[in-house]
Amino acid sequence: MSFSSTKKAIQDLEWLKEKVLAFESEREGILTSIEDRISVLEARVDALADRLEKMLLATHTITISLSATAPWTNFSGSVTVTATFTDSASHTCTRAQCFIDATKIGELTASPWSFTVNTKQFSNGDHTLKIIMFCSGGYSKEQSQSITINNTIPLGGTGTSATQTGSGSSTPEAPQPYGGKVLFSNVNPPNGAEIKSLYSNWSFVITGRAYSDVGHIIKSVSVSGDGSLKTLSDDGFFSIVGSFYGKEPDKMGYAKCYIRITATDSAGVTGTLSLVYKYYLGVWA
Repeated sequence: MSFSSTKKAIQDLEWLKEKVLAFESEREGILTSIEDRISVLEARVDALADRLEKMLLATHTITISLSATAPWTNFSGSVTVTATFTDSASHTCTRAQCFIDATKIGELTASPWSFTVNTKQFSNGDHTLKIIMFCSGGYSKEQSQSITINNTIPLGGTGTSATQTGSGSSTPEAPQPYGGKVLFSNVNPPNGAEIKSLYSNWSFVITGRAYSDVGHIIKSVSVSGDGSLKTLSDDGFFSIVGSFYGKEPDKMGYAKCYIRITATDSAGVTGTLSLVYKYYLGVWA
């Protein structure tokens, strides 16, 4: 091969090399441009998805309609409250809760969404009834309703006369629902139970609720016997510590603990509850 031919071949190789490098650079630029465009498209798709979700949420409505077996302004005794659930997205209700103020009345997991409210467990006056409903799409909705509880007893009923005289005036005031009874509910452990799991040092905890059947507020709870009051809340819930200290078992090896609870309401009416618990200590030699 002559010198001129060799030189021509080298030049051709250099030219070809430049073309390859130029092609690769152009190809890389094209790929970068495509990737950029894909990123822009992805961002646009995300933005459209967000707008679509906001549009759906704007048009999605959950409606709760409430009804009761008594006027909202005159709840007394036992009242049934029913909630009706509608959802514009055709979701179904899976759970519902009912509250009077902060007190949970109950929870349902199937229709009909009807709750029975014992108004005698609450003081007379204004309260807030609230229903919370949960649907299958992960949404929830609550509906509140103002109610007035008005539990009374007939004149001449149990307790103090219902006609009172106003201070400094001879004109009688409106009849007041004095009287009634002080009752207990949700006592745990129940009366007569055998205590199998002690909390510590031979002691256990008793919980329950004292309430007036005409809606008075429980003012005090006192305990006698083998227990002492721990806590008493404004709505009558109490906690008591009972103990088996120094108890001698009977022939069957059981020790018994006696506790008497006395509760007084705002009208001065009292109620008592006598409890007896037993615990196996073993037969003494």
